[in-house]
Amino acid sequence: CAFRRTLDAFKDAWFVFDTLLVVLMIVETWVITGLIVFTGQMHNDSSLGDAAILKTLRLMRLTRMARVVRLLRACPEVMILIKGIVIASPSVFFTLVLLVCMIYVFGIAFTELARGTAVGAEYFDSVPSSMATLLLNGCFGENLPDVVYMLGAEHFFLAALLMVFVLFASLMVMNMLMAALVE
Repeated sequence: CAFRRTLDAFKDAWFVFDTLLVVLMIVETWVITGLIVFTGQMHNDSSLGDAAILKTLRLMRLTRMARVVRLLRACPEVMILIKGIVIASPSVFFTLVLLVCMIYVFGIAFTELARGTAVGAEYFDSVPSSMATLLLNGCFGENLPDVVYMLGAEHFFLAALLMVFVLFASLMVMNMLMAALVE
């Protein structure tokens, strides 16, 4: 919208904010670059030297993120989505805590049960590597059939235990996570 008088522009908070952002960008692009060239610090690793105030001015670029407020006003649907995420956060958090606990318990079990086997040395060497294997292969399904066949070649019980983990972690807990998000 156009202003009837030019001075009325400075009464609009968003106009003042945008003007401040433009001034900061001009200062950053032209003035700071000019100071660097003028002082001859072009080849120095810290191109601004000890000018802490100039470094602070560069941090002012983060104020551009405040423009997202305009998006929220223009699109109330985005605000509804954000409110839904905030409301679902506690349920999602505790579902993920349950998933991490299950991965930890099964990680300990696989580390102990697969010790001394070839598949144990490759996938279940330690508790953290077991947890990574269970997360990637058990929950996300990355190369799951290969790991199941390798475990089955070592011992049937190991393959069955991995399938129990997939049943509980991937199917049950991940579906609980989806239900918490949808609700």
